[in-house]
Amino acid sequence: MKNLVFDIGGKSTKIAIFENQQIVKRDLLDYHNEIYSGKKLLTEINNWIKAKIAIESIDNICIASPGIINTRTGEISGLSAIENLTQINFKTFLKMSIK
Repeated sequence: MKNLVFDIGGKSTKIAIFENQQIVKRDLLDYHNEIYSGKKLLTEINNWIKAKIAIESIDNICIASPGIINTRTGEISGLSAIENLTQINFKTFLKMSIK
């Protein structure tokens, strides 16, 4: 089973692919000391997905994010250094990204 993991932070997003509980790939989206907007962050994540992996081989996508992610709806609430992060719905976004 392959899991794609995004750990979203205020200065970078760490990315890993786990297979059989082992990290098989690591990467980093560095914001270069810019505070990203939520929309720009989604564009960067989408570009990374399309350029770096065959999404068909991924079984699960996991996201760690500032704030609180509602696992049912995919919406985020709470504070973040990333502008408009609470306007992102990861479930909707990821469904569109993997098509």
